Amino acid sequence: MNVIEKGSYEDYGWFFAEQDIFVLNYLLSENQVELGDFADTLNLIVNRAKDNAYFVVIDRLENNPTFQNSVSAQLAGAGLSVLSEREFHRTNTVADPETDLGDYLTRFNRRPRRWFRTFNHREPTAFSIVAQKKP
Repeated sequence: MNVIEKGSYEDYGWFFAEQDIFVLNYLLSENQVELGDFADTLNLIVNRAKDNAYFVVIDRLENNPTFQNSVSAQLAGAGLSVLSEREFHRTNTVADPETDLGDYLTRFNRRPRRWFRTFNHREPTAFSIVAQKKP
């Protein structure tokens, strides 16, 4: 499946009509060179999604805001209402204690990432956008 190509989604219209939340997790930054082609794909998904469905984009925050602005513009261009945009920087941490993870630490023998920072502590790291299809 080519996640950017509209034709890859043609057979999934029935599936989109049943979903309340669509999550695009690092999908777009990995395909930035084809981001312009994604507009048609996003329009197809939004048109087949039910009213009030949410679209959540979590992706790489870059020093240049062009990518994030393009994603936000594509969501709005597909008829979605952008409800919130948030940036996660090195200073942000997950406030929940590790004890909330139950047996995760022993089952997987590793600690989960609970902070937002990049290699050598360079800024920035991630952003999220929440949008909704209004009736």
